[in-house]
This record gives sequence, C-alpha cells and structure tokens, in this order.
Amino acid sequence: MPSLTSLLKPVQVNLVDLLLDPNNPRFAELGQKLDAVPEGRFAEEKVQQQTYERMKTPRFDVAELRDTIKNLGFLPMDRIVVRRWKGSDSASPKFVVVEGNRRIAALNWLIELQDSGRESFTSEQLNNFTQLEVLLLDDEAAPENSMLILPGLRHVSGIKEWGPYQKA
Repeated sequence: MPSLTSLLKPVQVNLVDLLLDPNNPRFAELGQKLDAVPEGRFAEEKVQQQTYERMKTPRFDVAELRDTIKNLGFLPMDRIVVRRWKGSDSASPKFVVVEGNRRIAALNWLIELQDSGRESFTSEQLNNFTQLEVLLLDDEAAPENSMLILPGLRHVSGIKEWGPYQKA
C-alpha cells in the first residue's frame, strides 16, 4: 500500500471549483438522520446550498473562522485536501473537499458578503480567498478508507492546546 504522502499532490484551484461534501461526517453532530447524497448530485446548486447552510450553523463556528480569515487573510498553514469529483470532466474539473469544509464554507461566506455589497475586499484579498493551493488526493490509488483517515488524523489528534502561559 502506498503511503498517504505519496498520494497527495499540491494543485492550484479556484474556490468555485470546490464542492462542499454533503456527506460530511460533521453533520452527524447535528443529531439528524444522515441520508447519503449520491456522488452524482454533489454539484447540484441546491445540494451545495443546503450543505453550505448546514456548515454555517453555530455548531460549527464558521462565522468565527470567517471573521478570522477576513482579518488575517487565508493562511494555508494546514492545506485543504480535495479529491476529484467523479461527475466532472477533464475540461472543467470539480473537486470534493475531503478535509477543510469549514474553511471553504468561510471563504464562500466572505465572497457572498462581497457579492452582496455588505463587504468590500481588495483584489488582493479576493485573490487570496479564491485562488487556493490545495492537496489533491489520488483517490484511484488511495485505500478506500483514506477519505476517513485524513480528516480523522486532523480531528482525532488535533492541534495541541496551548497552556495559559503560551496563550498570554
């Protein structure tokens, strides 16, 4: 079995080519019955809109993340991981977010605020919000459970909390 590192390749993508995962494991936290959305329907406008609205619920703290990105810019310290959407063609590929759905929802929210006139960002900020270097998972070569392993590595071990001294 190849290492996960060898299955991840940095690529440049536009925010509009990223699809939020409507089957995001986070949604189990909402206590709702999860009816899996078929892969072929991921790119449908209503499916993406409903997924985006679910991500914006206070439970996931996307508003706080949005405000942090607004103030500091999008800092790609932990890169977003995507896989090629099975419904896209090679001429205009779309990608499903494997790890980073909250960040993508926050970036989409910032663009929504710009488009509605409620915020005004510079072209440099807009470029920072929309032109992203992500890690593309070669899901053809990856083990089937890699779509769960990658987010699991991030969320189970997580980032170690700072103590009171470091926070000060």
